[in-house]
Amino acid sequence: MNKHTPQESWQRLVALARRAPETPSERGWEAPPGFATRVAALAHGAPERERGLGSALEAFALRALGAASLLAVGTVLATANPVLQSLHDEIAVVEADVVTDLTE
Repeated sequence: MNKHTPQESWQRLVALARRAPETPSERGWEAPPGFATRVAALAHGAPERERGLGSALEAFALRALGAASLLAVGTVLATANPVLQSLHDEIAVVEADVVTDLTE
């Protein structure tokens, strides 16, 4: 069970942060040579064989987006006629001359 108060926990965290090294070289590790170049090449369209799983997931996601879009358009087209008919009926009721209908 944690017996520290939030203030004590915060003070311990601040003390640890103040002792942390400032730069990667002080931490004892750095990115390997050419790492930034490889990352930039992947971000700007490296060949498919170098991109690996990310490319496959991207292609699957685009296909799923296309299928979902087609389903959405199909749903709108399938329900458009009943909705338009309902709107037409509502407009007819609103535009009707109620006073004339009641006096006749």
